[in-house]
Amino acid sequence: MPSLSPTDPGLFRPEDPETLFGDLWEIGHGSFGAVYSARDLRTNELVAIKKMSYGGKRSDEKWRDIVREASLLQRLRHPNIVAFRGCYLRGHTAWVSDPQVWGGTHKCGVGPISVGQGVSGPISVGQDP
Repeated sequence: MPSLSPTDPGLFRPEDPETLFGDLWEIGHGSFGAVYSARDLRTNELVAIKKMSYGGKRSDEKWRDIVREASLLQRLRHPNIVAFRGCYLRGHTAWVSDPQVWGGTHKCGVGPISVGQGVSGPISVGQDP
């Protein structure tokens, strides 16, 4: 693990995520990691798992980004934001668990969007109904 450690000792849960989640199949990926559909073996619920590796080149920078994201997700509380379920470590990979939400993207539902729509969309999603 890189030298930077999380400031909050409760940021990462101690359980092994491979014993908590099963039936993983990749549903997307990007430069920061891959997202999987999975089943929470404790509750039988479908969840989304984002796996982010922090090994190799720039591992300290990747680790800082993971800690920053996990810290932010842990603090977010709003009825229009999916609830954060937990973050786990396995090897040099962080697993972030959220409830699975199907529905696609802005582009999927309404076609290409303008820059103005892209900026105002996230703001309106976070507002109270």
